[in-house]
Amino acid sequence: TPGGFIGNTGTPAVGCSYKAAAGFLYPLERGFIFIHKPPIHIRFEEIASVNFARSGGSTRSFDFEVELKSAVVHTFSSIEKEEYTKLFDFISSKKLRVKNRGKSDKPSYADDFGDSDQEAPDAYLARVKQEAAERDDEDGGDSDDDESTDEDFNPNVAESDVAEEFDSNPEPTDSDD
Repeated sequence: TPGGFIGNTGTPAVGCSYKAAAGFLYPLERGFIFIHKPPIHIRFEEIASVNFARSGGSTRSFDFEVELKSAVVHTFSSIEKEEYTKLFDFISSKKLRVKNRGKSDKPSYADDFGDSDQEAPDAYLARVKQEAAERDDEDGGDSDDDESTDEDFNPNVAESDVAEEFDSNPEPTDSDD
C-alpha cells in the first residue's frame, strides 16, 4: 500500500538507478518497490540493514544500499542529495537498522593500521626531507634549474617572417607571391 512518504520533489518516489536502469524507488508502508526494469519489491521484514553511501564532498547524489537477511545487497544509486533527509527520516520512522549512522562516507583504516602516526618516526621519510632541504639550500632556494635563458630571443627585433601571416593590418611586401 502507498505510504505517507513524499520526497523533495513532491512525489511519493525517489528518482534513482538500479544497475544500469533508471527508475523510481517508492518507500511504502511495509517495504520498498523499484519501478522500471527490473521491478524489485523488498519487504521490511527481509531487510537486515540499510546504508547511505557516497554522500560526502562535492557529489550531488548518494547511493542507498539495502542489505537483505539473505546477504543480497540491492544498491540504488544516483539519488539526489536533497532526498537524503526525507529518506533518512522515513527509514528511522520504520525502525530499520542504518548501518553507517554517524560515520563518514570515507573508509576508515584506523582498525587496519592502528595509531601508526603516534608510533616511531619514519627514518626514511626524515632522510628524504633532509636531502631535499639540503638540495634547496645548495641551489640558493631557486628550484627553477630546468629553465635556461634563451640568449638569441629578442622580441623587439624584426624577423624575416612574412607580415601577412601575423598582422591584421599588413603592409604590402615586395615579393611576387
